[in-house]
Amino acid sequence: MIRPRNPETDRTSLRLADALFLLVAIFRLRRSCNLVRRALSDEPVRCLEVDEAAAAFDQAVPQLDTFRHATEHFDEWIFGEGRRQPPAADGTYPFRTKATHVRVHTNDARGDRYLFELEGIEIDLCDAADAASHLGIRLNGILNRDADDLPQRYVRMQQRRT
Repeated sequence: MIRPRNPETDRTSLRLADALFLLVAIFRLRRSCNLVRRALSDEPVRCLEVDEAAAAFDQAVPQLDTFRHATEHFDEWIFGEGRRQPPAADGTYPFRTKATHVRVHTNDARGDRYLFELEGIEIDLCDAADAASHLGIRLNGILNRDADDLPQRYVRMQQRRT
């Protein structure tokens, strides 16, 4: 059995790993809006519903796209080559991975808040999870309105590709 040398450091590392995996999963859910929209491309009203759901999510978690760029393209960001970096007035590269952490904010009226912080990017993990839940419910409702038609829709989508 492996025992951690420093239980507090181990707990902090696990908290950070959990936060990163949660945010990656949430970002993938947000990306699924594009897939749903594509599958429903012949139905403008439902596409508009998907767009509205995605816009509500983006408003609730505005830093998610920047977070994804920072973590997915960290090798470019470190050298100032990545897209969507905050500008640095003094010419230095603003991105440094040393500031990555998850902070527990306990003075909030809503209870404990878990804030992911990465050099100027702050995401409230509870708010992000709530927004993702609402987005998932909305997408599920849009897709399941005609669940019996989904196999035929998939065939039509494949036919359009060829």
